[in-house]
Amino acid sequence: MNGTRSAEPSPDTSARARLLEAAIDIACSEGPHMVTYRAVAARASVSHGLVRHHFGTREAMLAEALELAALREARRGPLTAGCAGDVARGLVESLDGDRLLRFDLVLDAIRGGDGRGAALTVYDHRMREIAATLSGLRIEDPGGHWAALVCAALDGLALQHALYGSPQRAEAIAGRVAELLAHLSPAPEAGAG
Repeated sequence: MNGTRSAEPSPDTSARARLLEAAIDIACSEGPHMVTYRAVAARASVSHGLVRHHFGTREAMLAEALELAALREARRGPLTAGCAGDVARGLVESLDGDRLLRFDLVLDAIRGGDGRGAALTVYDHRMREIAATLSGLRIEDPGGHWAALVCAALDGLALQHALYGSPQRAEAIAGRVAELLAHLSPAPEAGAG
């Protein structure tokens, strides 16, 4: 009701959720390397022993926080579209809110961290959404290669937008992605009759 919780969660769940939110906040504002027991405990206003109790290791806490943030980001993104033009619409706005934590998760996984499973979960979700868009556009993609290409293009666009910070540039590139999809989509069939 009104966006507030109707029932108070158990103290254990509430503390864990606060700790994860604190870890995400620190990772976004200061970088994942600054996510420590003490920093998270201070941000969540709890003792650092409680952080250890909930997560065991700093790496486990960071992996869970990055996974949560990346899954939220993936669910927020405009990857499912009804037409090629919809792929570009709203993309730049989502990039401005993009915390880019999925890239930290992926880099951690590549470097041998604990986040490989989480990174794959995030990318599998993104690929399914893109595959649904391609299917809706009647673009055949049995091996998922077009979906992987579109995902790579959107990831590259997110990174470039973070670097350049130009919404106009990002919109132009997103428009090109939409043009590519429109080109791949078969022409509408003439009405039967």
